[in-house]
Amino acid sequence: MAKGTDDVRIPMPNGKDGRSGLLLSWNEEECFGFHLAGFGVFGLGIAVLSGDNKLSEGTKKTIDGVTRGIGGCLIGVAMWLVKTLLVKLVASFHMKTLFEKIKAADRSRKIFESISTKQKPQDGTMKYTTTELFDAIRNKKLPNLCYEEEEITDENRAANAANEIFKKFERGDDERYIDMNELLEYIPDDADDYKHFKEAAEEKQMGEGKQIKRSVFRSWVVSLYNSYDSVNSALKQRKTAVDELNKLFSVVVLLVIIVVWLLFMEYLNIKVLVFMSSQILLVVFMFGNAAKTVFESIIFVFIMHPFDVGDRDGNTNDKLSEYDNEKIYYPNSVLATKPISNLYRSPPMSDSFEFAIDLHTSKEKIENLQASIREYFEANPRRWSPASDSLQFKEIEDMNKMKVALYFKHTINFHNVAKRFKRRSELVLAMKDIFEKLMIKYYLLPQRVHLIDGPSLGKSSSLTPAVQRRSFSF
Repeated sequence: MAKGTDDVRIPMPNGKDGRSGLLLSWNEEECFGFHLAGFGVFGLGIAVLSGDNKLSEGTKKTIDGVTRGIGGCLIGVAMWLVKTLLVKLVASFHMKTLFEKIKAADRSRKIFESISTKQKPQDGTMKYTTTELFDAIRNKKLPNLCYEEEEITDENRAANAANEIFKKFERGDDERYIDMNELLEYIPDDADDYKHFKEAAEEKQMGEGKQIKRSVFRSWVVSLYNSYDSVNSALKQRKTAVDELNKLFSVVVLLVIIVVWLLFMEYLNIKVLVFMSSQILLVVFMFGNAAKTVFESIIFVFIMHPFDVGDRDGNTNDKLSEYDNEKIYYPNSVLATKPISNLYRSPPMSDSFEFAIDLHTSKEKIENLQASIREYFEANPRRWSPASDSLQFKEIEDMNKMKVALYFKHTINFHNVAKRFKRRSELVLAMKDIFEKLMIKYYLLPQRVHLIDGPSLGKSSSLTPAVQRRSFSF
């Protein structure tokens, strides 16, 4: 191994002997190990020399001072080594997840290339290689995701590439669909994408077999690009938080080492320590809140760890996105006290909406309403999880209406907010059609209206005797 490589630990795949190995670069731990051993041998030699009675008092005093200095350095090196090991240990917590994400992203890229070029995958070609893994970590970037030698750099290009690839497959009378089996020929059957297209396929007519809609394929390509871009961002920023943590610990440990070394050299006494303590109290008074915020941020990011690889997070503040792409910064010390919804990690999520129907709606219409809703969800398995709908009658209000809540589950989580609201809007329109078909309506309570029959009141506010009052109920 050559010196100068990044000090990262990379789990190696199984070798020819079937045993997994671990690759370590020439890093700080090894250097400090040699330094520690060298100081130990040198210090032992000085200690032996200091025990020689033939030496003069001046020489012994000098050797004693050198021994104390070496002892202080030994302790300093040991403390620095412990600090380095702790930082590396904290960093290693995130590396395993990152490696898995790299492998998954690399395989998805190869599946995309296989589909776009219509070349069937060979055994072993879809698996990641050690060289590719090393290159991704060394360059802090995955290979470019390309279609026909043009790099895909945003969602629009991903959607356009999906439409062009879709045209390469044989289509029937309806150009919006392609045969599922033809598409699955280019995807390994053990891949998650294989299962995804199996579940998303539709059977338009009996005997034609299952087919994949263009929008399904386009959404898959866009999702693949987003995941790929997320891993790229994680690779670029993988050492940012750890580097900041290492700098912070280095400053603290260095100050402690200086104090310990001065104590060993007997340059410090009680009066000096008391004076230094008073200065430290002054510093704490000035920067106490900042230190508290940094410490809470460290606990939040590295111990609580509410984010995963690809999520945007930092060591002292987090950048979150609203539905309109507004960027909002929150200190981690604030986030640590708040509930956090990580939509990216969430499974398919549930949703609901409420409506009201007339209290006198017949039981037969209510049963038909439930059956029509169930039929709608079963007819759209790509959007809604099967058998997940539930119609709940919550309460009766004003003796004229029933409040009803419809609970249902999407086949996606709410990471993609636009897709969630689009599907929910389609469901509301479908409910409107069901209400009109079943003639389910809602009527207001009868209202009493007072009509006044008489001459114009003019400017006077008082009624003339000729005015008559009539009341009607509607």
